Amino acid sequence: EYKDEHGKGIMIYQDGQFEEGYWFQGKHHGRGRSILKNGDIYEGELKLDQKHGRGEYFYMQGGKYTGQYLNDQKYGDGIEYYTDGYTEKGIW
Repeated sequence: EYKDEHGKGIMIYQDGQFEEGYWFQGKHHGRGRSILKNGDIYEGELKLDQKHGRGEYFYMQGGKYTGQYLNDQKYGDGIEYYTDGYTEKGIW
């Protein structure tokens, strides 16, 4: 019998982190959203609990990154938007 989370759902952790989306064998996987305990938000594609594919990361203090991720790291085309209005487009 398989007991890990599997399918669509919401997870609320004791530390204040919140996740919604899809799970596969107990890991956040597919399209989803995470609100981290520091207030940052990630919306996008995930692979086994890691940012992987296209996504947007919103910083609590303002600004955001929109682009590609690989194994939880910025990777490939992306745009970083800073709170002062500066925009940096590049390949990470």
